Amino acid sequence: MKEEHDRSEQLLLNILPEPIARRLKFQEEVIADNYQSATILFADIVGFTQFSSGIPPQELVRVLNIYFTEFDRLSRLHEIEKIKTIGDAYMCAAGLSGKKSDATAMVKAAYEMKDFMKTAQYEKEAN
Repeated sequence: MKEEHDRSEQLLLNILPEPIARRLKFQEEVIADNYQSATILFADIVGFTQFSSGIPPQELVRVLNIYFTEFDRLSRLHEIEKIKTIGDAYMCAAGLSGKKSDATAMVKAAYEMKDFMKTAQYEKEAN
């Protein structure tokens, strides 16, 4: 029973930011916050449609998991909140943790994401 509870907790935290998950657990009726300043990043993988049509679905999910796991790591490193992923799109925001929006942190994260994708592309071409 505890193992199932821990697993559901982890799944919830994987899907939602911790403060939102906590608020949902305590059944707040409306979860809507106002931020005076935030910086949003929307990343989309160039050439994804062509790439995805040429590989099996299991491989596609594996590759996306590698990419988004690294994006998640960079987001945590720069104190940026992941909002969502849809297909090959990754959306995150700075300034939602109660701190002033830090556009500089977002730009650093974006450059690091771009560098990671370049490295991944070189490795793919080498193989």
